[in-house]
Amino acid sequence: DEPGTGGCMTGRCEPMSALVERYGARRYRSLDALLDDKQDELDGILIAAPHALHCSLGLAVLRAGLHLLLEKPMTSDIKEARALFDASAAAPALAFLLNNTANWQPGCVHARSMVAAGKLGTVRAVSCVFAAPLGWLFEGEEHVGWSKPTGSMLGNGFGWGQLSHTFAWVFAVTGLTPATVYAAACHSATTGADLHESLTVTCTCGAIISATGVGACPDAGFKVVSHWVFGTEGMLSFGGLAGSDGAGP
Repeated sequence: DEPGTGGCMTGRCEPMSALVERYGARRYRSLDALLDDKQDELDGILIAAPHALHCSLGLAVLRAGLHLLLEKPMTSDIKEARALFDASAAAPALAFLLNNTANWQPGCVHARSMVAAGKLGTVRAVSCVFAAPLGWLFEGEEHVGWSKPTGSMLGNGFGWGQLSHTFAWVFAVTGLTPATVYAAACHSATTGADLHESLTVTCTCGAIISATGVGACPDAGFKVVSHWVFGTEGMLSFGGLAGSDGAGP
């Protein structure tokens, strides 16, 4: 009913009851209730629920024979991610898309085309930094949905959601496949959420990825993006500031 309970949308979104009254829309208390009532009229469903619910809701959508647009991150659990992948593979006529919208910005598309065309040779190393002024979110005790683990999550914080932007970009641009990962994090003394993290990923081809996440960047209003891709014959950089209006780098 109240957007922002456990989240961050207070002041931006109206309560569900107000929207129902304004648009004359029917309200459902569960996905099952929606599917029971309207399944034959639907083409697909967007899932924008908390991370821990992505798998169960996504599987229900695919099993109902509907296209699925899933908010990032795909899941926060490897087994759940594989379950969604397998369900999608078993239904090739259905679209299963992740909402990593930055991957379709012109800069990302151009970077991907450069790597695919062999402009960099063989990719051997990637270095990334993503910093955002989100300390208010991860250290705010009222934002439990962003700081406390739920379901099968082992933790929560910046690395559990925001860094999926970084890795979606990296894998889309380079085509690398991760094999092993080592990670370390600094956590909030207030909520326990991870605020800063450093990850080293070794890929199946031997390439390495170094990623740093900064969840409490002091430059309020801007996200800092810096990606470098190094190959045997060239390198590329992609970076800039993303404003609070959601504009891309």
